[in-house]
Amino acid sequence: MTNSVNAYPVSSRQPYATGEAIIQELSSFPKSKALLDEAQKELQECGLPNLEIRLEIPESGFEAEQVRNIIRITPGFSAPSQLGCAVFELHNVTSLRKEIALEKALKNGSYKSPEEYAEAAEHIEFEGKFSSINQIAREINQLKDCESNTPYIENDYEQFPENVEFDQFYNEFLHDDHKEYYRQRWRSLNSGWRNCYSSKITHVAVTCAAIAIAALGLWKII
Repeated sequence: MTNSVNAYPVSSRQPYATGEAIIQELSSFPKSKALLDEAQKELQECGLPNLEIRLEIPESGFEAEQVRNIIRITPGFSAPSQLGCAVFELHNVTSLRKEIALEKALKNGSYKSPEEYAEAAEHIEFEGKFSSINQIAREINQLKDCESNTPYIENDYEQFPENVEFDQFYNEFLHDDHKEYYRQRWRSLNSGWRNCYSSKITHVAVTCAAIAIAALGLWKII
């Protein structure tokens, strides 16, 4: 296998042509290679196919997304941005069993409000990621761009203390549009439930009214 550090010169920040090229690149760095292996193991535990990284528009509207074994990254991003997105979404893959349990709980009605569900979803994305993402970004920057003062990957998580608590991150740092995505998922599912419940109530009310009218007619006949 070609050493991807040499295949993509330090001066090159052109987008990767394929998702496979991103996986190859990440496999050349020890810490991100370990993350890839952990993600593949999680997929196997869940009985899902191997990891795919696709350069296509995410359905969620974000720059990148992870759905089961598939990571989508917006085409045309610079190579460093593509790598940064991949690293973040790979951490989500490693939490896949928790994501599946979260979705099952959502469908079972365990979360009573959009905010409760959003907090639970964001907590899964938050757990243990800061330290790992920072370490991987530092390693890539050191090995790819060690002679430059400009980091190869601009890592937003460097601005937060690695021991930041979830409540502080959720309330002070996390963009509301990210939380709103999960709130909308809760509303979407629960609006269906409300419509179904409302239909049942209407059906029961009509049935009861019909019985009452019939009973009234029967009483008059008697």
